[in-house]
Amino acid sequence: MGRTVFAIILSALIFPGLGQVYKGDVRKGVFLILSASLLLAVLVLSFLILYSFGYSDLVAQTGNAEAVTPAQLQDLLGQTCRHPLVLFTLGLLLATWVYGLVDAGRTTPPSRQGV
Repeated sequence: MGRTVFAIILSALIFPGLGQVYKGDVRKGVFLILSASLLLAVLVLSFLILYSFGYSDLVAQTGNAEAVTPAQLQDLLGQTCRHPLVLFTLGLLLATWVYGLVDAGRTTPPSRQGV
């Protein structure tokens, strides 16, 4: 398996930026790893915060937590997944992932002058 194919697999299946690090473009790889990590953290935190606010509203409407039905929770999950903040962050994360994948397949490692 060639270096480029392995770099694509690293960036596609493991995490964006690992293919760049493997091919020797460490600066770009670290930037992609940090940006994807930040976007993933924002995605998870925004989802949890939005879901917890929605859940607290449901509990306030029904009077207690036992009165919340599974159908209401499923609807809340759908509303949270369709929230613009969640969708925007997910789009940025996917764009970063695709960029890392494409870049790992087309970039050449930096030249080593004097080696």
